[in-house]
Amino acid sequence: MLTPSTAVHLPDRRPVFGVARPAGRIFPERRGTLDPVEHRYLGDLLEAAGGRGAVGRAEAPSNENTYARMTAELLDTLAEPLSPVNRMVLAYALPDPAIKELAGCSIADLCSGDPVVFSVSGQGAGAPFTALRILSATHDESALNGGACLIFDQRPGPLTDLLPGAAAGADSAVLLHTASGGRPTPFLWDEEAADPSAALAEVAALFPADHLVLGPELAAATGPVREGPGEVRPAPASLPCTGLWHVAASLWDHPGPLLLAEIDPVAGRLHAVGFGPGDGPDR
Repeated sequence: MLTPSTAVHLPDRRPVFGVARPAGRIFPERRGTLDPVEHRYLGDLLEAAGGRGAVGRAEAPSNENTYARMTAELLDTLAEPLSPVNRMVLAYALPDPAIKELAGCSIADLCSGDPVVFSVSGQGAGAPFTALRILSATHDESALNGGACLIFDQRPGPLTDLLPGAAAGADSAVLLHTASGGRPTPFLWDEEAADPSAALAEVAALFPADHLVLGPELAAATGPVREGPGEVRPAPASLPCTGLWHVAASLWDHPGPLLLAEIDPVAGRLHAVGFGPGDGPDR
């Protein structure tokens, strides 16, 4: 039995915050060519990280779907403008190789509320779950502005070899943001998971849900038979970070509880978030 030492049951610690329906978009492929400055910078980075032969990988085509560009286009397509936010967490498996464009600064300029922007990475698909834990720890019901998280996937590029499993089949961005009328988020989990199947069974028992959405790593590790109530929905393997949240958006109108889970196979940890019952489309 796992000891939920790092599980967070928010009612015991602070008011539960609500999350609005995830807003996501998949972008058409846009490729470019690295200029000499970009090539040298990325080559030096890869050589330091990967040793001999790494410089050549910096010759891979650049990805013009930068994190800032995807954010700008996603925000432009929202049904309603994003409310002012005071903190924004960027979550991704690999850094954006667009070295001439500081994603955090550019994205802060796109958002009202003068948000503080910082990033979570190095955890594979666990990064968005950590971002939600950060938003919960900094949540303040008395604050006028809320918090938000942007999740990114990118097609293979110059930095793919730093974490091969992080390369996506498409460029994608998903926005999560706090909202007073959003789905409550009473369950956040981050635990070691030596046995993914047993860890998933425990989480599913702690937070029974009508729908259980599994990330591709967890779906592969647990196999076709999974314990727990509710319908199991696997996320697409082509979107290792954002896929879970695209599926969650498609289930948002369902009034019952929703549980999302994924593992970081490198660290051997299971991440999960449970969204409480909603009231239908308005949630």
